[in-house]
Amino acid sequence: MDIAQIAKYLKDNKLDADGINADGFIHGNKIIINKAVAKATGAVNVGNHELLHGVLRKAVKEGKINKNLISDLKNKIGDNNWSKIEQRIKDAGYTKDS
Repeated sequence: MDIAQIAKYLKDNKLDADGINADGFIHGNKIIINKAVAKATGAVNVGNHELLHGVLRKAVKEGKINKNLISDLKNKIGDNNWSKIEQRIKDAGYTKDS
């Protein structure tokens, strides 16, 4: 989508206007790519990036992420980095309760 289409989409769907600055985002079952921003930031892989967000969100909500995997990742990156990831997970709505 171009900037005007993104702006209209955000307004029509009552979404945060800050989305106009994103390379892309997921809304419902749609991946929205802001071609102008993605081009300007060199985000040539934005579609795959957003698809991965959707896959991870679904896996987390369905409880398909193995606790051993999470524990291993936490140990490898350390408590400080893990707390940042937990906050981003919560903020982005990747929890079962979101």
